[in-house]
Amino acid sequence: MRIPSLTAVAALVSLPASAFAQMQELSGQWSCQYGYAEYTAQGYLRGHTREFNAVLYANGGFDASGYISSGAGVEGFQAQGQWLYHPQTNEIAAQGASVQQSGMQMPFAFGGVVAPGGRGFQMNEEMPHSTGRYVAQRLTVLCQR
Repeated sequence: MRIPSLTAVAALVSLPASAFAQMQELSGQWSCQYGYAEYTAQGYLRGHTREFNAVLYANGGFDASGYISSGAGVEGFQAQGQWLYHPQTNEIAAQGASVQQSGMQMPFAFGGVVAPGGRGFQMNEEMPHSTGRYVAQRLTVLCQR
């Protein structure tokens, strides 16, 4: 089990009781798929996908492990960080750092809107190009129990 940072402890202490209770409900094992893509006006440019299992701890920490697939191939990774439940938006937000088998370190974040019944959460974001004529980036996250 992960020991939360002082920042995470301060965030947990400042949560309303209902959010803390919901974090207890949402803690546990999750199976997730994550996709990120970048586009040009001509179409797909580059991207990567991650498939991973995450354990969300009731104390606000998380551990994750899985595989990242990209144009460079498939590689395993491990990640750790902090997560919170935001009752105003009904969202989970997790961020931390990952280390791939090659030793490469990268920021790691996932989250989304919690589905009714708490059996999943997902996020779909599209960031338009500054011209507004096409999607420049697309991010999709889906996690289920």
